[in-house]
Amino acid sequence: MKLILSCEVSNKIELLYAKTSLKNLFKLYQVADKAFLKLATMELGTNLLKYGGGGYLWFLVIKNTLCVVSVDHGIGIENINIAKQKGYSTREDESLGLGLFTLASHKDYQFDIISISNKHSDSTTGSVFVLFEKNSALHEMDSLSFSLYDSNYNGDFFVHKGRYCFFGDTSGHGKKAAISANEIINFFNESTFLSLSIEHYFQALHEYLIHKSLRSFVGCIIEVTKRTWSIYGVGNISILSNHEGEYKSLSLPNGIIGETYDHVSSLHLERDDKTRLLLMSDGINSKIALDITQKAGNVAKESLMIAILHFAGLHDDKTIAILS
Repeated sequence: MKLILSCEVSNKIELLYAKTSLKNLFKLYQVADKAFLKLATMELGTNLLKYGGGGYLWFLVIKNTLCVVSVDHGIGIENINIAKQKGYSTREDESLGLGLFTLASHKDYQFDIISISNKHSDSTTGSVFVLFEKNSALHEMDSLSFSLYDSNYNGDFFVHKGRYCFFGDTSGHGKKAAISANEIINFFNESTFLSLSIEHYFQALHEYLIHKSLRSFVGCIIEVTKRTWSIYGVGNISILSNHEGEYKSLSLPNGIIGETYDHVSSLHLERDDKTRLLLMSDGINSKIALDITQKAGNVAKESLMIAILHFAGLHDDKTIAILS
């Protein structure tokens, strides 16, 4: 999943610009129902102006299919289920209350709302609305990444090969960090290893980074089987798992591969049809992310990733990956 355009919406002119931008995106990406997506963009944008105090419309791509999202830091929604009902509106002036009901009732689209109201929080408030085609839903693993200053360069990475996934955060920002991240990915793609030799793999990668004068990184390799996730790595990578029903925070030992790396530790988690594993770089506040996962309820993993990046993202490269 990838963010391709962010449009600020603080007035009607900016909303019309977002609608025009959407029409241009139709030429590049697949859309099952263009008229509905235009309607959704206007409804979500209008909702931002009415209730969110302004915010942003994000256009993302899932499997080459357009997805529209609105995010704000407004007062939030106290009862999401009621807000989706036909005729609901908190406006004192005349309103049909069709907006959110229309978006939630389309048979081909998934519509999720994650919201924190000012009655339930005295710090973080706001809403995230996510609309995407049901047939474009992600497979069991994917990631979403926002780079610092919306740059084209990002030192975070998430790749997978066979039963192994590799998640990491390269030191620094910008082009040099992105070059090092690409070298690390190439090293991963060109290597063959089993779980018993991952320790040796990280040692070889550590020496390679030093020899090539590349940026160091923190990260982990996850071996995925039908019953378990085995996580091997070091450094400041936040991990959340809901294996026992409630999300819990896990951590890796200290170390920086390419600098202070000493040895790899491992975590072994059972998995089933309902479990999720979340991996986050240090551009995400893990405490807020944990709070969001507990409050989000039963939403799609696509929506959960977007909500965490909106509510818990810091001033840095930030990447989240979800395995389910």
